[in-house]
This record gives sequence, C-alpha cells and structure tokens, in this order.
Amino acid sequence: PAVLSLVNQHIDAVHVPYPLLQELKKVHLPSYLRLELNIFHPESSILEEALHTSLRPPRVLSFYDCLCLFLARDNGWICATNDKALRKVCENEGIRLLWGLELLALLVEKNHLTRDDALKTALTIHEQNPKFIHQGIIENFKERIGII
Repeated sequence: PAVLSLVNQHIDAVHVPYPLLQELKKVHLPSYLRLELNIFHPESSILEEALHTSLRPPRVLSFYDCLCLFLARDNGWICATNDKALRKVCENEGIRLLWGLELLALLVEKNHLTRDDALKTALTIHEQNPKFIHQGIIENFKERIGII
C-alpha cells in the first residue's frame, strides 16, 4: 500500500477498480482509502464485457485481468501487472505496460524510495509469490536499481 501511495504521488495516478480490491483477501479497505488512490466502481458495461470475455474459450484471462485490460484500453491507462498472459494480451492490444517491480525501480530512480526499501519490498513480493517473482527476476531487479 505504501508503494502504491508513492506511485500515486510521484509517478502517475493509480486507478483501482473496487472489484479488484474485493478479490484481494488481505486488503483492509479503510487503509487503502487513506492512500488517496482512485478507487472506483466500473460501469456495468465494462463489468459485463470482462465477465463475458473471461468465460469465453480459451479462458486465458480471469475476470479481474479482463477488467484491468478493458479499463486500461478505454481510459488510456498503463496496466501494471506481473501476469504474463495479461501482459501478452495488452501488448497485442497496444496497451502500455509496466511490470510491478518497474514501479519500484521508477521510484528509486526519482529518489522517492531508497534502494534498500525497494529491495525489501521486492523480496516480500517474491516471498508471497515465488513462482512468478522468482530469484532471477529479483537478481535483474537488483541490477536495475544499482545494488549489483
């Protein structure tokens, strides 16, 4: 949450559809509201499109991935994700992308986050999701922020 607040303040506005917050089991909504992120309820037409697309074979993207895809597409937003399938579809659709750890690197580059704090955050993400944020990604990240 603190990193999202820094991104929102120093990089670009962070838009979070309310259904995505509901999906995240450990989210304490009042703490996210204090971050002054743009938390909003998407229009029903976007929700319907995301639902229908997510259920259509070959079912590559989840409802939440489709929701993020369509919101980024329709609003010209950058999609920040580590999900490879979502990234591939965004690339095919011409939607601008950032890896989640790239946000940390940008904060370091702009002197809004120390290298040590960025690495601690990246390692926490790695511990919570070692399958997708594996040690090789951590090593590349360390190089990117100048620790190696």
